[in-house]
Amino acid sequence: MIRDATFQVVSIVTTTGYGTSDFALWVPGAQIVLFLFFFWAAWRAPRPEE
Repeated sequence: MIRDATFQVVSIVTTTGYGTSDFALWVPGAQIVLFLFFFWAAWRAPRPEE
């Protein structure tokens, strides 16, 4: 189950399109964690040097 969830989250965050389930059907707690992960991933993403 953890392996499947990890695959889903990575697929959603990287927008590869390999998702195999509808994350809108996940329990609200899991959706909130996924939503917070989006912000964390964006904050940690490398940025070009200015």
